[in-house]
Amino acid sequence: MLLVIFTLSSVFIGSFVGGEVCYGYNFSFPLHCSPPHYQGPIYFTPSQGGSRKLVVNEGKAVDPRFKISGFSIDLTDVTERDDGTFTFGGGLKDDPVRLKVLDCAEELRGDYGDKLHYYIPATSEYIEFTPPQSLDQPKILWNRTDPQSRSRGTVKRSVWQMVGLTQADNGFYNFRKKDKSLVARFRLTVKAQTRHYDTKEGRGILIDYPFNAITETVTFKPKNSEMETQMVVEGGRLVIENRRFHKEPLFGIAIDEAEIKDSGIYEFRDREGNLALIAQLEVEKEYSLLFILLGTAAAIILVGAICICCCCRKKCCKKDQPPQTAAAPQVYYHNEYQPPTSRYSDAPASSASYQPVSSRVPKEPTTASPESLPYGHVIHGNPSQPEVLPSRGQQIAPVAPVSSDLPSSDPEPRFELKGLTYPLASPLSSESTSCDVYT
Repeated sequence: MLLVIFTLSSVFIGSFVGGEVCYGYNFSFPLHCSPPHYQGPIYFTPSQGGSRKLVVNEGKAVDPRFKISGFSIDLTDVTERDDGTFTFGGGLKDDPVRLKVLDCAEELRGDYGDKLHYYIPATSEYIEFTPPQSLDQPKILWNRTDPQSRSRGTVKRSVWQMVGLTQADNGFYNFRKKDKSLVARFRLTVKAQTRHYDTKEGRGILIDYPFNAITETVTFKPKNSEMETQMVVEGGRLVIENRRFHKEPLFGIAIDEAEIKDSGIYEFRDREGNLALIAQLEVEKEYSLLFILLGTAAAIILVGAICICCCCRKKCCKKDQPPQTAAAPQVYYHNEYQPPTSRYSDAPASSASYQPVSSRVPKEPTTASPESLPYGHVIHGNPSQPEVLPSRGQQIAPVAPVSSDLPSSDPEPRFELKGLTYPLASPLSSESTSCDVYT
């Protein structure tokens, strides 16, 4: 059931009165313009243009749609032709009434070739059709009293059906009672089918015919605005002077070896001139394999150059930073004095005795007697590792004295490399000419 919204409003601006009403409904005149207050003539001037005409004279309706009673005047079954101004005589000459007719019809949309189903209201007696260009020429499509007299569509179980919709079906459909009063109303808008085709230059393409249509003409509107519109098919025959175009019966229009200039819009129309299909064709340039390979190689080279630049930048940044090297292991030479490394330059050297170097630089210089030193002190290249002292039962390797001035009564310091064990040997004398190095 179609639901129609009825609106009625009155706006008073001085002595001017205005009203709005939906198509098919009734309009009631204001009380001061109705009996018993006023019983004079009423004139109507259409807003679309035209001469003024008399609609009510001496309390009697000239137009049968005006219903006059002792207390009111009503205009029934308002149509778009009633949009205009009503004027009065006597003392109401300067009090016109402006009537605006609104289109409150339901909107229905479809594509070319679609099917329409609509439930017929139980109180409807006939279906009336009015094209948008001929609103004053309604056409009866179906009558309940004479169902065989239909001119468009069929009725099955109170459902009205129309198949194969075209632009010729665009317009208003009114369901009316026996007294011509409106029960339901809708507006139908049918548009062409739309499709989009993409292909590469040099390849073939088939543009299919529209559904539920017999194609009579096909026109081509090039994408290049400098080119003129061309007729491809006329009267069902191929007329374009291009051998690359040909018709495929029951299928469509085929284009062999498509070119860029074939891009554009192809319009298919039926025998009545209704637009059935709008097909948009886009032909893209086909690139050769060599071009693709060259493009790929260029992209690879570009990416490689960027990576090399990034790597070089990282190396330069690293060179700018001060080097952080691990502490080198202490090396002791026979009969020579080896100065301490710069890492431990804060600790003063002692000429009286040998002092082991700790992994952390002491805040104050310390001295130790030979008796207080352990059996061995492990000096690792990695200062983060803890020092490991040998047990009394383990063998230790001899080390050379730091200076020849050390007293001979002091026990000879010995140490052991981690993971390695050396047999005992006679201590090295200051007269030895060898240059053994112990690390």
